[in-house]
Amino acid sequence: MIDGEALRATRKRLSLTQQALAESLGVTVSTIYKWENRADEFIPRKYWLNVKKLRTSSKKEAQLKQILSEMLNELDEEDLKDIINIIEKRVENGRSKNLQRGKRKIN
Repeated sequence: MIDGEALRATRKRLSLTQQALAESLGVTVSTIYKWENRADEFIPRKYWLNVKKLRTSSKKEAQLKQILSEMLNELDEEDLKDIINIIEKRVENGRSKNLQRGKRKIN
């Protein structure tokens, strides 16, 4: 079981607002507020398990950002230009595909 103080501490450690946490758990902001501010109330297990998943994914995200940061520091200007060109082409291809899908729906 987890109490409101632990939930608040975890939410702040993850840099989440009450709104963001509520959306990720599928509850209302007032539920998060209630859980964090009622010392006598424990958070239901199914929700706490989802908070633990957020915490794990946040750690993985931080590790991934660190790896990407290190990789980017090793790239030279020419490499960065190549990456930007690839991204721009993919974005343009995605727009073209979306336009084609839209035309098919209209017809």
